[in-house]
Amino acid sequence: MLITTRYKKNIHDLNDYQFKVLKPSTNKKLGKKVLKGSFKDYKFYTLTLVERETCPKDCFHWEDCFGNNMPFAHRMSNKDELLLTTRIHNDIKELKGKKALLRLHILGDFFNVQYVWFWDLMLTLYPNIAIYGYTANSTSSKYETSRNIAQAILSLRIKHKKRFSVDTVTI
Repeated sequence: MLITTRYKKNIHDLNDYQFKVLKPSTNKKLGKKVLKGSFKDYKFYTLTLVERETCPKDCFHWEDCFGNNMPFAHRMSNKDELLLTTRIHNDIKELKGKKALLRLHILGDFFNVQYVWFWDLMLTLYPNIAIYGYTANSTSSKYETSRNIAQAILSLRIKHKKRFSVDTVTI
């Protein structure tokens, strides 16, 4: 069973990664900014982690992962969690109050509860950002870690209402 990406050469160690971790959207379908609704004019930014390494072990897309078809994606390593979160925080600070809608995680997932609480801190410190995305972590998972992450995500959805919209799945 594959436990990381098929594209190991595109896993980036953040000690020598010279680019921003949060990327402005280049997705033609998504566009560069929100065109209507409560987040109108927010610019899209994306974050990509290493699929499978950060995902819950019971993810129903383990074998047919979206990342299997993304050989060129820059996957950010979470091996040094402090470095990853520091780099993300620095990218958010550099937005200097500009409105940003962050799409977590194009690939990968929330990998522990502390990482979920990191996003709580970012939303608290930076009212100019909003977050959306999906997670395979589930409150009905057979794995305690996945259940705890899913519960923390649900707590953030309640606390930050419209600014944190990450949908969990039920297995």
